[in-house]
Amino acid sequence: MKLLHLLCVVVAIVMAFLLGLLVGQQLVVAHPAPPAAATESAPLLSSPTVTTAATLPSSPTDNVRLSVEPLCQHPAYPTGCEVVAATMALRYVGVAAEVEELLPHLPTSRNWYWYNGVFYGPDPAVHFCGDPRSKQSYGCFAPVVRAMLTAFLGDDCRVVDADGQTLPRLCRRYIDSDLPVLVWGTLGMAPVTAGRSWILPDGRRFVWPAGEHCLLLVGYDEERYYFNDPDTGRQVAYPKEQAEQRYEELGRQAVVILP
Repeated sequence: MKLLHLLCVVVAIVMAFLLGLLVGQQLVVAHPAPPAAATESAPLLSSPTVTTAATLPSSPTDNVRLSVEPLCQHPAYPTGCEVVAATMALRYVGVAAEVEELLPHLPTSRNWYWYNGVFYGPDPAVHFCGDPRSKQSYGCFAPVVRAMLTAFLGDDCRVVDADGQTLPRLCRRYIDSDLPVLVWGTLGMAPVTAGRSWILPDGRRFVWPAGEHCLLLVGYDEERYYFNDPDTGRQVAYPKEQAEQRYEELGRQAVVILP
């Protein structure tokens, strides 16, 4: 009897031991594995680095200002902004030039007259209307300046017709290549108003854009364009939208001189 009791006790102990092993094994399998140790082949992950516009390196063409020596048209050339701007551009590309040296090559006309009650005058796309030395004059447009520069340099390949291009395009194509650009706008970038009108030689009626002004585009940044202004003899800056509007109003006229 005692032997049977002892055998039952032994069986109970063995069963308890086996059950404990089974439960323990289940608990080990269910427990999440510990994280693997960091190695060179499996580095610990860190928070991603977020690169913003503020941390990006700025492009070297995001802010360009050419060091072009400014010239002032006053008092000698009160209406000669176009010739003075051209002189600045010539000097920058290595051509020794004075305003007085350019003037003999400038096509000019003072052919204004009345006929049967109608006022006639020259075409500013063909001639400088008046004399740059006189306050009683108007000015000229890009084709006249190109003709003057071609005659002065004796090389039409160095004078680029950049008419029709936007200011951003001029900046990317020429300012970024270290070339200033003659552009047409207005004095102080003020709104264009209607000036004197006359009949051109081809019979078209022409209205002079009062305030017409030629400047030398020398740089830009995110908010402004920079110009050498013959009227002030200094470098000036205008908000992009304002300068682009005046440039558009004057017909997107632009001239570039190559080295």
